[in-house]
Amino acid sequence: MNDNKLEIFTVPKYSGNAYILETIDGNFDALWTAPLLKDGTVDNSQWAIVEDDKIIENVLGDERTVISDISVDDFVNLLESV
Repeated sequence: MNDNKLEIFTVPKYSGNAYILETIDGNFDALWTAPLLKDGTVDNSQWAIVEDDKIIENVLGDERTVISDISVDDFVNLLESV
């Protein structure tokens, strides 16, 4: 993955949500989540950081299905607009 892009993915255990994993130098930094809409797109108005360690562990340990990507700048702009 390009350093300027973040993957938006889902995992089977929490299939109603999308996730973005932020890393710094390849190490875990933050996990973000937003609900998926019925048409499979992400509700970009609801991105929130995941703070529950069990959910983070489940998401990081599950099989990922990449549904899209977003530039780091676009993601930061989304967060600032919420």
